[in-house]
Amino acid sequence: MEIGDGHARLVSQRLPRRVRETARHRLDRVSAHCRRVLQVAAVLGRSFDANDLADMLGELPSRLLAAVEEAEATGIVVPDGDLLAFRHDLLWRAMLESMPESVCRALHRQAAGMLLGRGGSSIRAAAHLLRSARPGDPEAVAGLDRAVREVLPTSPQTAAELAARALELTAPAD
Repeated sequence: MEIGDGHARLVSQRLPRRVRETARHRLDRVSAHCRRVLQVAAVLGRSFDANDLADMLGELPSRLLAAVEEAEATGIVVPDGDLLAFRHDLLWRAMLESMPESVCRALHRQAAGMLLGRGGSSIRAAAHLLRSARPGDPEAVAGLDRAVREVLPTSPQTAAELAARALELTAPAD
């Protein structure tokens, strides 16, 4: 961690062991169902939409009410306007790190598919594609290409970065 201007900032991709243990202790106080809901929520981002969460879990939003109430009561998530959010970045990151990488990758892929399937903005889906795509993955490349076209008029640099990643994923014979 790096501390400056009264704020602590993580400088490593992985949380320090002591921080992970502290966050895990807090997360261990919730039920198994709530933990599962929070793991999927963490893949959606630090802030997330309840409808996206319900879609990812294949459940009606009303079926998530008890888990969301439990997560709020334990101080793990808080309302954030139209969204829900993890109260602390550390809790969000600890939840992500509580899952095996292959499961996290699969959930990111599911999130990308859900967002692309709606036909809306592909930019949100691109973040998930970047975390889940593997070389030679034509669906991921197509989704990233769509995001490039969408973001190009407003952010050429972002479009170039997405295009470069799409190119890295493109099969050599394509």
